[in-house]
Amino acid sequence: MPDTAFSFDVPRGAIGFTLTVLANDPDVVVRSLVSPTGHVAVTDGVPEGGTRAIGRGSRGAASVAYPASTASLAGDAVVPGRWTAVVHGPVSAPVSLRVQNTGDGRFHGGALDLDVYVPRGLFVHDPEPVHALDTDTIARDACLERRVAIFYSMLERLVGIRRGAVRYYAIDERYRSATTGDARAALLSAPSTRHPGLAVVLTNDMSYGGGDPLLGYSVGLPGLVDGFGLPQGAIAVALNKGSDATNDALTLLHELGHFTGLMHTTDPDSEDLLADTPTCSKGQTPCADETNLMAFSGPSGGLTLSPSQVRIMQASPFYRATRASTTGTTIGN
Repeated sequence: MPDTAFSFDVPRGAIGFTLTVLANDPDVVVRSLVSPTGHVAVTDGVPEGGTRAIGRGSRGAASVAYPASTASLAGDAVVPGRWTAVVHGPVSAPVSLRVQNTGDGRFHGGALDLDVYVPRGLFVHDPEPVHALDTDTIARDACLERRVAIFYSMLERLVGIRRGAVRYYAIDERYRSATTGDARAALLSAPSTRHPGLAVVLTNDMSYGGGDPLLGYSVGLPGLVDGFGLPQGAIAVALNKGSDATNDALTLLHELGHFTGLMHTTDPDSEDLLADTPTCSKGQTPCADETNLMAFSGPSGGLTLSPSQVRIMQASPFYRATRASTTGTTIGN
């Protein structure tokens, strides 16, 4: 497959950005990313400081975020000016650039808007007994509000991002279950609105081929901030009988971490790129990362993020920054 090169401008005062690429190649990947000073942030799909490619496309879409690793976190602001990138695969649509710009390159807080998609007939509980939702009850259901409120409380405490607008949408009841790859892709593609913010799809049953249940699911590392209607443009949370509101809110926050580009702190199938995150050594009890939000099985006994993890989430353009706002543009292919 041919490579496609392009360039784009990052304004002064940016603290992070995300590129979204659509291509006629299921395995599209951003092969390189180079700053205006010639600093190489990505080589052959591998972020600086890493050993394996990330952000590889799924179903014809790929993304890359900056900063993404300890090596890219030097200083507060992103180097302004003309950046260049090379994508492996024929680009089928303009590349989308979303920049988080605070004016002075520093984080000053912000608000996250949330679009929540709820299948008709979804079962939910806590604090009320188990009950099914319909179109008329979704927006005022106490169990959904409890999960949203806990999620925002944890997000503000850990990352400094507060609650924004919350909108609920009813979707078809078939989304109550997603146990195949195609079903999970369809679930994540259900959002159809184009509001800035985060799209979350709820379900009751999610797994890999009917095996152990999945509590949360996110395709993108990072997700596509402009990926409405694509699997990488949303995250999914399964509300099952064994999870309460706090656990579901924690799952949502964990998947948001993936959506902004955070990896598991310890995972044989991925690679954490941050030097200050704890990892679990073989045979270690308790694990050093057990309280970290991005622990493989989720945190236990507490809830923490490392300073670098916080910086990565604050740099992502998924929320509305306080002093300025995210800016979006398209780059002709």
